[in-house]
Amino acid sequence: MKRAKSISPISNHLPIWVWPFILAVVTLIVYYPVYKFQLTNWDDQVYVSENPLIRDLSWKGIQNIFSAFTMGNYHPLVLLTYAIEYSFFKLNGGGYHVTNLILHFLGGLGFYAVLKQFKLSSFASGIGALAFLIHPFHVESVAWVTERKDVLYGCAWIWAWYAWNRSKGYDQWFGFALLGMVISCLSKGQAVTLPAAFLFTYLYRNNSLKIYPSEIFKLLIPVIISIGFGILAVYAQQSGGNVREASDYTFLHQIQVAAWGGIFYITRTIFPVDLQFFYPYPPLVEGQLPIIFPISVVLFLGVIILIIVGIKKYYVAAISLLLFGILWLPISQLLPVGNAIAADRYHYIPSVGLFILLAWGIDQTLQNKWALQIKGISIIWIIFWGIISIQTLPRWKDPESLWKAVIQEQPKLMFAYKNLAKYIEKKGNINGAMEVYTSALQQDSTYAVGYNELGVLLKNQGNPDAAFNYFNKSIALEPKNKEALLNIGTWYDQHDQAVLAKSAYYRALQLDKNYAEAWNNLGNSYFRTGNPDSALICVNEAIRIFPQYHEAWNNRGTQYAARGKYPEALKDFSQALNILPQYAEPMFNIGLVKSQTGQNEEALEWYRKAAKAGSPRAIQLLQQNGITP
Repeated sequence: MKRAKSISPISNHLPIWVWPFILAVVTLIVYYPVYKFQLTNWDDQVYVSENPLIRDLSWKGIQNIFSAFTMGNYHPLVLLTYAIEYSFFKLNGGGYHVTNLILHFLGGLGFYAVLKQFKLSSFASGIGALAFLIHPFHVESVAWVTERKDVLYGCAWIWAWYAWNRSKGYDQWFGFALLGMVISCLSKGQAVTLPAAFLFTYLYRNNSLKIYPSEIFKLLIPVIISIGFGILAVYAQQSGGNVREASDYTFLHQIQVAAWGGIFYITRTIFPVDLQFFYPYPPLVEGQLPIIFPISVVLFLGVIILIIVGIKKYYVAAISLLLFGILWLPISQLLPVGNAIAADRYHYIPSVGLFILLAWGIDQTLQNKWALQIKGISIIWIIFWGIISIQTLPRWKDPESLWKAVIQEQPKLMFAYKNLAKYIEKKGNINGAMEVYTSALQQDSTYAVGYNELGVLLKNQGNPDAAFNYFNKSIALEPKNKEALLNIGTWYDQHDQAVLAKSAYYRALQLDKNYAEAWNNLGNSYFRTGNPDSALICVNEAIRIFPQYHEAWNNRGTQYAARGKYPEALKDFSQALNILPQYAEPMFNIGLVKSQTGQNEEALEWYRKAAKAGSPRAIQLLQQNGITP
């Protein structure tokens, strides 16, 4: 059996600062442009630019952060970091990106420290850490603000492992390891894999698969923590609808998908070519996946056999591959989550198993006649990875750069067109946005979302009838398109066809009972047709589903005001403004309530605020009374 080296404190033949300095310089060379990057419109708006949770750092605000699921995930510490940054940077994306880069570097530095604990040479440990820091798979985790989850949980995960390796019994280092684990788990559910790293330490130190009873008992505490957070993560995923719904894929298909994923991550770690922004599930042909998937099962079984056969002669290599496999298992798609078959970001922490194998392999060759050549090949390979990362990074500069690059590489990826069009529309270029959707429909004439979004643009340009035709085209192509049904209902409401409007809203709610916008619009429809009790029930449901839904708060306030419940109305209007401070409608409505209760001076002040925020009704009212808005 190839004897593993015992764990020791960090030691260096070079001054202790040399390799950390090299790691910092190389990481900076690859990633320094991020300080100029903007926020994207791919989930960054949910987590940062449009997230009211991060705008309140009061005790109540922090409580809200720790009690919220975001996009089917529970990671309050991520939101807390955003909240702290928002107090400094507001929506300047550069600050958020720099934080990501710092956390990524600290994680890489921690990984270097862990490798040194395994008594690998400074050179081998440095190469392993550089691989972690600059590998093209990790660009997404660093350059995408939303993936703060990766760099924060990864940094805490690695340093918790370092603390565990230093602990003897139940000392302060053991406490630091548990603290790091909790921090990591509060950053991303994938952190529950940390006990596997602790187990690796025992396997490495004992030089065998034998685990002593005292070691098993010590592992119980982190395992219990892991189970608890694992249950919470599954609950969050299910509550957010992230678990892939029933499809034509059977469990046998999912096994093939998982095997493909394992081979994909291993091979692309070595040769990171043909990396894509999004890896969609392939369609089944006569109930079968493409031939590469069953082949992957055979290859994956071959890897397992290599681990079993090689465990005597290449013990560290075998247990390093085993560590990768355990860390990769939660994102293997055996339990299908989301619509992607793989993702670059999934590689982030599982990669440590492969990079330990890399560092150990280099270390084993440094005492033979090929040492110089191995060093040279290692450096060349690191440069190769770094060049690919440098070439990939600029796509994350801003939303337009991102989606244009994605469309060029994956012209059939329809949601890229939608996100590009949304960004162009936000800049005020409506015609440009329509051109993007037209290009999407040229690629895929069955793209139902494209017809719906074109309809929205036409409606916003004052052409509701043409928009209505596009909404119907969308529904004809995709009867389960709830957004198109919502838009159809809105059109009927605007044309005083309340019965048809309600029917469309109810169809949308049959597809998604938690569709807050449909509940809100249904409530408005009931309110306009003289059914205030049903209206209030609907808008309450919208608020329950989405407590930060500013329009629903404003609408409920309007309903309360119509009933003469002015204190309740003012409270709801104020809540709408707390969520969106520049929301003109509740400003105007507060003015109306103040006027109706004889508080004319305060009413005038609110009308002026509403006019300044862009309320046409406030501007008209002030002008009619000879008052300058």
